Amino acid sequence: MLDQTPVQSKSGQQSPFPLAQTVTRDVAIWFLAGLKEAGLLGYAFTPPAEWESLSEVSSGELATTIRQHLTTSGWHQVIGAMRTHQQQSPELPWDLSKADDFLTAVKVALSHGYSWPQGKPRKTQLQKMQVNGDGWSLSPVNLYAKLTAHARHAQAKAQREGALSQAALYTARMEGKKVERDRALGQVDRLRDQLQCQLQVFCQEQKIPLPAQAGFGLGQSPDRYRRGTS
Repeated sequence: MLDQTPVQSKSGQQSPFPLAQTVTRDVAIWFLAGLKEAGLLGYAFTPPAEWESLSEVSSGELATTIRQHLTTSGWHQVIGAMRTHQQQSPELPWDLSKADDFLTAVKVALSHGYSWPQGKPRKTQLQKMQVNGDGWSLSPVNLYAKLTAHARHAQAKAQREGALSQAALYTARMEGKKVERDRALGQVDRLRDQLQCQLQVFCQEQKIPLPAQAGFGLGQSPDRYRRGTS
């Protein structure tokens, strides 16, 4: 949880910023000003305009605002503070996704000015700290890249599934046409058989020879007729 220990800024002033569920608006703005002065927040950062009508700011909202505007150097210092804490108190790890732990890390980073060690891959170091199992996504740039990659993957998957659906629909339509064609050919076969029987009776009654082929393929086998129309 957040304590009452004051924070020393570069100008030598001490911050009364308490790590609690809520803080007064003036304290929150004062704290943000200290972060900006220390270079942890961007030069053009200004507190949210909607805070003007508030008397207090929740720790969650304050943490979200800081996360959105931390500079690369700011993230390095916050993560450096967390790394040091994890080494000193492994039984009480910080989770930067939680507002109180995050603000505690920011407060410690501001008071001690941690920097990222040179020559050590950031992703490897963050993975060792096991922050939510995906610590490298703490960087806004890397988080954006990760979300973009996920979006592209989802889009490609949707396009692939769409293509498969279209192929399945085409196959179903072709199968439907084949069933309809077979049904029509079956009707033709039955009609031909009926006509051939009637023709045989007629030829016998009239005592005339039965034609080899007549009408709709009389005398042809069904298989031959199907091959000729497929």
